[in-house]
Amino acid sequence: MTAAPPVAGAPKRADAQAADRTACAGKDPDASIAACSRLLDGVANAPVSERAIWFNNRGVALNQKGHHDLAIRDFDEAIRLGHRGAYANRGFAHRRKGDLDQAARDYGEAIRLDPSRPQGYNNLGVVYRLRGELDRAIREYDEAIRRDPKYTSAYNNRGFALVMKGETDRAMRDFDQAITLDPAYSNAYRHRADVLARRGDIRGAMRDYDSAIRLDPKYAAAYRGRGELLARIGDVDRALADLDEAIRFDPADPGAYTARGQVLEQKNESARALSDYRIAVTLPESSEAKAARDKARDRIAALAAAPPVAAPAAVTSAAAPATAAIAPSAAPQKSIAAPAFARRVALIVGNSAYVHAPPLANPENDAGDVAAALRRIGFDVVEGRNLDRRGMDDAVRSFGRKLDGADLAVFFYAGHGLQVAGKNYLVPVDAKLERPGDLALDAVDVSLVLAQMEADKRVNLVFLDACRDNPLSRSLARSLGTRSASVGTGLASIQSALGTMIAYATQPDNVALDGEGRNSPFTTALLKHIGTPGVDIGTIMRRVRAEVVTATREKQVPWDHSSLIGDVVMVP
Repeated sequence: MTAAPPVAGAPKRADAQAADRTACAGKDPDASIAACSRLLDGVANAPVSERAIWFNNRGVALNQKGHHDLAIRDFDEAIRLGHRGAYANRGFAHRRKGDLDQAARDYGEAIRLDPSRPQGYNNLGVVYRLRGELDRAIREYDEAIRRDPKYTSAYNNRGFALVMKGETDRAMRDFDQAITLDPAYSNAYRHRADVLARRGDIRGAMRDYDSAIRLDPKYAAAYRGRGELLARIGDVDRALADLDEAIRFDPADPGAYTARGQVLEQKNESARALSDYRIAVTLPESSEAKAARDKARDRIAALAAAPPVAAPAAVTSAAAPATAAIAPSAAPQKSIAAPAFARRVALIVGNSAYVHAPPLANPENDAGDVAAALRRIGFDVVEGRNLDRRGMDDAVRSFGRKLDGADLAVFFYAGHGLQVAGKNYLVPVDAKLERPGDLALDAVDVSLVLAQMEADKRVNLVFLDACRDNPLSRSLARSLGTRSASVGTGLASIQSALGTMIAYATQPDNVALDGEGRNSPFTTALLKHIGTPGVDIGTIMRRVRAEVVTATREKQVPWDHSSLIGDVVMVP
């Protein structure tokens, strides 16, 4: 009997799967997400226990990237397949999402399954602290330390809870012990610095903040603490630099915006300070951010009650709040035709962490930065990053409710998009697009968003940075067979209704670039110009186009289709 010939490509596939198994369990979250996804999609005969590990590992990576709902979905599947460790990981995802009750249940189940592990008690202590139940939290930390007397995180967390109770001497002993056990533990340095700063030990506090930042150069809370301390001693320029860094690394921290607003007031930049305070009060609620939000509200009221400062004679229009970071220094141009937009709303979506396609570097940054820029100039923003199909539907629905009574509406999307049969679709992070029927189920038709925006008479501005090279469109084209020609490159041109402008990152039927920095080339230019006082949106788009053409060496030409009547000035 003749032996069957070897299957061509089998060794290569085995090598690729071995590499994916290693990457799936690795520390690089993007590589882990991609590798685990390939294994889950491509290894149909894997043992149940192995698939449970892949779901769990991908959930951990997704949670690291801030995609908590997607992570929870993976942990659910890992638990269904018998992975006990996924309870603690799911608890962490629920905690990061703000669902403390579910987090407590998951941590409790992790303790029940393995009561010997100190991590479960430490995790449960964090939940109780976040609830404000400090005595219960301290008891859980005590138990974690009893089971492992060298557990540095439990000492640090117990110290933080003791600070909140006002027992700073006991807290300092815990922070000292954590640092003794682990001299590279940045959290303990930062918490000890906070106590030293309260006690007036400026030199000691500064030394500990410096250590925390040296050990973790992206430690937002340490930059914030050091910035607040520098402001107290009058070094406002260095304070402002530190608070800028704090916001760059954690743009959702109300405390950093409030602290920066106070520094800006010291520099007599009340307009920018007011913008920071307004951002602070719109950020998500938390017990630890309450004091910062309350302070921001107090300062908003105080600045609103203050008499206006007369502008220099040469200035003919007021500068927009806090546009210095995003607006060019050119003198504002007064527009006599600019309508007053009393109520402004925006929907901002950026999708980077694709589960069934390689992740994109920029879109979640693009969305976060555009949302912040629009908030600075008075927009009520619905913001979503790395949304699955349900999340995108919810965001569009929430935006639709805010459109009632709005004078100006903006929709910005960054991420994968595609055109099929002349219609444009935006791609959620969980889309597969393996079959023709998946298109309606997995993707969002742009025309549905436009229909909501154009239902009433208002000015609508749409920015689509969604023309990136898209492997999902190629897989969909393959599934369509002879109809694959209906899947076009980039996005198709849309005919807008009266009062609407639609701007594309590049010309129709072309592919835009991701860029090598924090933002895409299109969004980089848009952020620079969108807050320019007194300039019509048509002029802004011409400036954006010129900068993108130069930055991409004429490989990308932004395009827009407009039926606007008269000037539309974002910042009068």
